[in-house]
Formats: sequence, C-alpha cells, structure tokens
Amino acid sequence: MIKTYKYQGKTEEDTIEQGLSELKVTKDQCFYQTNYEQGKLFKSGKYQVEILLKSDVEKFLKDYFNELAQKMNIEVNAIITCEDNNFNIELDTSVNNVLIGKEGKNLHALLTLIRQTVHAATPFGIKVSLDISGYRKRQFQVLENEVRKIAEEVAKTGIEAALDPMNSYERRFVHSIISTIKGICTKSVGEGRERHIIIEKEEN
Repeated sequence: MIKTYKYQGKTEEDTIEQGLSELKVTKDQCFYQTNYEQGKLFKSGKYQVEILLKSDVEKFLKDYFNELAQKMNIEVNAIITCEDNNFNIELDTSVNNVLIGKEGKNLHALLTLIRQTVHAATPFGIKVSLDISGYRKRQFQVLENEVRKIAEEVAKTGIEAALDPMNSYERRFVHSIISTIKGICTKSVGEGRERHIIIEKEEN
C-alpha cells in the first residue's frame, strides 16, 4: 500500500490546510479527498481529509520497476513525470523489443498490470500511462496522421469511414483528434473487441 495521511477538522478548508502544513507540501504536490462525517446527537460533524503525496506514488512506481528489473535480470531506466494528475512512465531497458512485444501487446499487458497494481495500492484513482523507448508516442503519431487523412476524405466525399477495432485509450485519442476538425464527428459502435469508431460528416 502507498501511505496516506488522514486529518480531521471542523471545516474542509482548514482541515486541508492543516494537512498541507504538516506535510510541508502544496496542493499541486499531492492528491486529497474529503468526507464529511455527520455528528451524533448534540455533537457537531467533522471533515475527514485523506492526503496522498505524489512523491510517494513516484517512489512506488520506481520501486515496482526496480523489482521487475531484478526478477527479469535486465537493466531498466524509468523516467516518471506527473502532468495533469497523470503519471507518465517512460522506460528504457536492455530488452525493449521483448517488453514491447508484437504490435505492442506486451507493452499493453504491462500497462494493464501496473494500473491494477497502483489501484490496489491506494484508494485514489491514480492515472498511469506507460511507454517504452518512445514506441507508443511513435504509434500514436502514425495513428493521428492516418486519422487526419481519413477525415479529409470523409469531408470531401461525405462518405463515412469505419476504422479498425481499437482499445478504449486509442478510441479516446481518435475522438480528441476529430473534435478539432470542423464539420467532422465520430461515434463508437460495436461491442467488446469489435468496438470501433466511425468517422462521418456532421449533420447540418
């Protein structure tokens, strides 16, 4: 488990400030969640604040990949940054191709595993992304270029285009790209592994 710090107080803001002051951090350096506990009989209620330090999450992730490196007897350099409350992990290892796998399958499996591990270690909904030697960044650049070309054809012809099935992260990425293109929209159809995106012209 990743350690969290709990505080109680009469007001939410004062309780948060108490925690930040004792931990000597700012709001940007931690996650926090509040809960109000109703008082019984003539007792007043209390605010409960739970704080999670981003530095502790980063240490947890570094320890995780150090342990992975020891078990696999490989060299791993993990660069971890936090942006918009999302932890971005960039790995450079002595076996990049093995960890990436065919069409990124091993990388996706490793990402799923680290997300499950983090979610089990803390009650906070921590978001984690993972890349190995820039593989995912390159793949998404290729995907973006393809999607923009398809969108141009849809805009010219008015004929909708169905993309290949994608995982939820890739679908969100495509939706975000198309949202910046005037006159074009997307929708997701299908179930499970067959769920895919259709690009079409917006109705007037």
